Amino acid sequence: MRLLGSSAWQRAGFTVIELVIVLVIAGVIMSVMLPAFSRLPVQRGAANARDSIIMLAARARALAMERGTIVHLEIDPATQRSWVRVGADTVQIYEYAGEYQATIGTPGNVKVTVCYTSRGLALPSCSSAELPVVISFSRGLYTYNARIQRLGRVERAS
Repeated sequence: MRLLGSSAWQRAGFTVIELVIVLVIAGVIMSVMLPAFSRLPVQRGAANARDSIIMLAARARALAMERGTIVHLEIDPATQRSWVRVGADTVQIYEYAGEYQATIGTPGNVKVTVCYTSRGLALPSCSSAELPVVISFSRGLYTYNARIQRLGRVERAS
């Protein structure tokens, strides 16, 4: 014979109070984390714009070596664009204001042109700016920089 005590009427599961406490804790955690998540796209937009110029320079160098001709990397803060030009043909264009919602800046806000030779090096007589030059990419409160070195290598800068 089985005795029915107070434990026989207890059910497995959660009480309403326990569920409310869990929901309140989750709400507090979300309210703390939400501002950090909302800043992430702004921060990544500027960083992605900087990374795109690094990859565009690598493509320009590779094209110069592959085709055995001079390839131009042009960065124009007036139009908020950068592109690779082989002769009269434009191979690739990045539009920073539209694609990344970032602004691009150069020293004196002048157009920078870097010419890569068939050996993949920057040609000093063809480059429009004195190398090294720092290019800045901004979106909101975030700014990321890229440095074009004397031989044409583009890298992240602080």
